Amino acid sequence: MTIHVLGFPTTLGLPRHAVRHAPEALRATGLLDFLGQMDSRVIDHGDMALPPGLRSDPVPVRIAKVVEAARRQQQHWQRVARPGDLLFTIGGDHSTSLGTIMALAALGYDFDVVWVDAHGDFNTVETSPSGNPHGMVLALATGLLPDAMDGVIRPDRLRLWGIRDLDPGERRLLSE
Repeated sequence: MTIHVLGFPTTLGLPRHAVRHAPEALRATGLLDFLGQMDSRVIDHGDMALPPGLRSDPVPVRIAKVVEAARRQQQHWQRVARPGDLLFTIGGDHSTSLGTIMALAALGYDFDVVWVDAHGDFNTVETSPSGNPHGMVLALATGLLPDAMDGVIRPDRLRLWGIRDLDPGERRLLSE
């Protein structure tokens, strides 16, 4: 098996400069060496160049930028992935995962998303108290923001683990 690692140092979903350094920090802690011990070939594709997130952008613009970056990530994975490969994205905010989900769907894989987080990240523009797109990743992936993108995974394919903090509207959407 080949493990492909792509750094996705995004602040588009949560405009905090510090999260941009996550791929660098994960590599510095020995992530690539650890993955290499799994009897697999590891290919580090470096970091994808991404624009900074701007708090001054209106929420719909921020969402559009997140989706555009995810599409670029999806295209990268579609270029390099071969059957049996593991696509491993490391990054800043929660929107890091969206392009990988999109790529797996476009490649025709049958998969579930296991979301390990304290938050559900299932907000829409209407339910989000902050308007930060990183809290809308799973809603985007399931098509709850159709003006931004079509859904690529059914909600029944989501497995949310460790969730302990849901916004009221997000809780309603998840129960529906």
